[in-house]
Amino acid sequence: MLHVLEARPRTVVPPSCGWSEPVGQTVMAGYKRDKVMSHEINSERDQGSIHDLSDQDQGSSEEEESMSAQKMLVHAVDPKGKWVYRMGGICALVLGIAYLITIALYAYVGAPPSGGEAWLKYLFGKTTMWWAILGLSVLTDLLYVPVAFALYLALKGVARSVMLVASACVGLFIVLDLALTWSNYASLLTLSGNYAAATNDAQRVAYVAAANDASAVLSSRLEAVYAIVVLSFGILLIGLVMLKGIFSKSTAYVGVVTGVLGIVSIVGWNVTIIMNAVLATVWVLLVGYRLHRLGGRGCRVARSAQKSA
Repeated sequence: MLHVLEARPRTVVPPSCGWSEPVGQTVMAGYKRDKVMSHEINSERDQGSIHDLSDQDQGSSEEEESMSAQKMLVHAVDPKGKWVYRMGGICALVLGIAYLITIALYAYVGAPPSGGEAWLKYLFGKTTMWWAILGLSVLTDLLYVPVAFALYLALKGVARSVMLVASACVGLFIVLDLALTWSNYASLLTLSGNYAAATNDAQRVAYVAAANDASAVLSSRLEAVYAIVVLSFGILLIGLVMLKGIFSKSTAYVGVVTGVLGIVSIVGWNVTIIMNAVLATVWVLLVGYRLHRLGGRGCRVARSAQKSA
């Protein structure tokens, strides 16, 4: 029995410590508790640091996105070309007003007939109005040049290749409309005056034959492609680019609808032709207003971007 008691291990406390066994256990428990609390504090501190770094990264990302958007806007609104925007805006506004006057004159003179002799008789007493329509139409064709250039400059940062195609369509329309459409109208107006002044049937027959050629060109489907479809396709492309550009959504959608109606008008529906003309007028007025505003704010946008940088 004594042997068993002596063999049992005992906890020996060094005399220098002066601790009893319960006191030592209490101290050890407190030490462990302090260690756990210190670990929790360090863990919370590390998590806070991670959150701070995450917030800094998020703030940096938002700042980079803002700077990128600002640079994109400055790229679109080039301050060096603000005079181009302003000139294009003024030309577009004048173009829209000229369209309004032309539509009113068309309504006044009525729809033209087909056939050379019918044209010559129809123009009697209406040549003044038709010369006014012709002059305004030539003016509007020429005004498309600065408008197309300003639109290309404003939207090339969004889709450069698409804007090149759209600008080419506008340029092609200008050439074809001036060379074919309005040249034949001018021919009919001149022949009408000669027909009215003719003194014999031989002269009248010659004038009617010449008028038949001009009338045949104007009534062909190919001429409708030159005068309506080519420009409408260009406006459609510009409207699609505007959806991602600095123009309003309403301006973009009006351009898209104008282009679609112009392409559909190849079938010869008068309703689509009239709607295309009306919406094209609205579109150029909206474009003119926006371009003129861009011409005035280009420098202010650039300065604000430079200050932010």
